[in-house]
Amino acid sequence: MNRFLLISAFLLITTIAAYAQQAGVLEPVYEIPSTIARPAAAMDFEGDWRRMDRQYELILSDMDSPEGPKALYNNPSPVNVQSATLLEEENNLVLKVVLMDEGYPGSTYVLQFLPERQILFGTYNRPGSEPANVYFLREEDIQ
Repeated sequence: MNRFLLISAFLLITTIAAYAQQAGVLEPVYEIPSTIARPAAAMDFEGDWRRMDRQYELILSDMDSPEGPKALYNNPSPVNVQSATLLEEENNLVLKVVLMDEGYPGSTYVLQFLPERQILFGTYNRPGSEPANVYFLREEDIQ
């Protein structure tokens, strides 16, 4: 939970700084690394991801395929993925994964990739429940 709060605070500060810079209030005093300045690319989503508040695993592949990305989901047993779609919303790539299985009737992840943190973050929506903020780390980055 602490990591999510830190990431949320970072995003808020970054957004405020970007707004202030656009308004001419703040001039950058340092070079911004390309991992922060660049937008997410489809291939950034690819890989084996673990949700950090649970032992849920999301495996993404073929992100640039014309047929659309492939997604597998485990909790820890396999859960049927109805669809995985990569969309562009407000100049950001957004991954939408819809689960359709027993206990997951239309549950949906809506995730973005944060290049400077190398994480997937967003919401998990289960019908009849409040959306939950979630984030995933790459399996290889978990210690």
